[in-house]
Amino acid sequence: MDLTSLLNNYLILIPLIIWTLVWKGIALWKSARQGEMIWFIALLLLNTLGILEIIYIFIIERKKTVGIQPDAKIEEFTKKRMV
Repeated sequence: MDLTSLLNNYLILIPLIIWTLVWKGIALWKSARQGEMIWFIALLLLNTLGILEIIYIFIIERKKTVGIQPDAKIEEFTKKRMV
C-alpha cells in the first residue's frame, strides 16, 4: 500500500485525524494550564499521531501533579479565614 492509496482511503484518514485532534487538544489544554510554554509549542508544532500527546498526558503531566494537593491548600485557607 503506497501513500497515495492511503490518502485516498477516507475510512482510515478521517479516524486518524479525529484521533490526533482529540489527543492534541487535551495535551495542549493541560500544558497551557500548567504554564509549560515549551511543551505547548512542541505539542502544537509536532504531529506524531497522538503519541507525543499521550506521553505528555500520562507520564510528564502526572509526574508533576503527584505531589500537589490543591484541596489541602483550600482547606488551610478557609480554616485561617474562619478563625
